[in-house]
Amino acid sequence: MALLLSCFSLFGQEPELVTDPDHGEYCAGEAGVMLIATGLDAQTYQLEKWDDNTEIWVSEYTITLNVAGDYDFNEAPWEAGEYRLHWEENGTPGTSFPITITKKSNPQVFTLQNASDDCSPVEPYLTNSQNGVTYRLLLNGVEVALEEGIGGLLNFDEQTGHGTYTAEAFYETGAQCMVEMNGSFEAFSFLKRSLFLRPMVIAPAKRQK
Repeated sequence: MALLLSCFSLFGQEPELVTDPDHGEYCAGEAGVMLIATGLDAQTYQLEKWDDNTEIWVSEYTITLNVAGDYDFNEAPWEAGEYRLHWEENGTPGTSFPITITKKSNPQVFTLQNASDDCSPVEPYLTNSQNGVTYRLLLNGVEVALEEGIGGLLNFDEQTGHGTYTAEAFYETGAQCMVEMNGSFEAFSFLKRSLFLRPMVIAPAKRQK
């Protein structure tokens, strides 16, 4: 990476780049994040991005402010990479501290299954899981359990609720990148299931006299 040259203003706030959202991450399938420059004077600034191939900072955008203030680079979301501001003041170059935008892979999709029959209580599990990913079990769309991925088959606590069970995965920090898991199943009470399975009794027809 290039040597960071930073020129600190003797007066006022140091120009700074920040991201929106502030964690600077976005998920696969998304366009990127927004960049905001703060503490700017009334002059020209270059938004630069580090190029790993040429190993130099490349100008991506130029702004000229007539009055001091902040500037939103909201013309388009900015993709993964390292960015900084560059300017010259009285012939002296200055740069802001670089910030990094990161693109995260979405959690992998696994399958929710039930290790017991469809009578409550049930034993939900995922066929696989990833380290660093959190898994949420839902009953009729409401969270009933959370488990951290372990890199293999993942069991949820035994559940006694009746209805439809589904699951989703997400990251707890930074961009969540939530994805739904495959599979779902129904859980019934023993009484309700018995009613479904009760045989129908048909009375014999009366004989005509």
